[in-house]
Amino acid sequence: MEAIGRATAAERATAEATGEGAAAGGLVHAVCRPVGRVASVTIRPRAMRDSARLGEALTTAVNRALDDLEAGVRKRRQAAGADPEQISARLADLRDLGVEDLRAFGRAMNDFMGGIKAGPRPNR
Repeated sequence: MEAIGRATAAERATAEATGEGAAAGGLVHAVCRPVGRVASVTIRPRAMRDSARLGEALTTAVNRALDDLEAGVRKRRQAAGADPEQISARLADLRDLGVEDLRAFGRAMNDFMGGIKAGPRPNR
């Protein structure tokens, strides 16, 4: 249940995340939201003077915002304990514990069955 709570908290935190990026010396600024959505693009008038570079600056700003968003989401998930690597490591630990428990149970059952096959013990 704890893992489900952490995952839910991580999803809420992720939904509120934003990423920001700028290019052309800050003349072009972009903000992105989760699932690759562009929330806003701001172009200062001076950036309009060089239309050939404007498209490149827009692309750079949006890509930087998406990179920033991805890093922010990763940090939020880690903080909430829902980082995929952390979850995988915990699942591996649980699997290993389960295997050891099953081995111990198998040994106990073998000992038990061996005692049945040996017959009753004499009373002392």
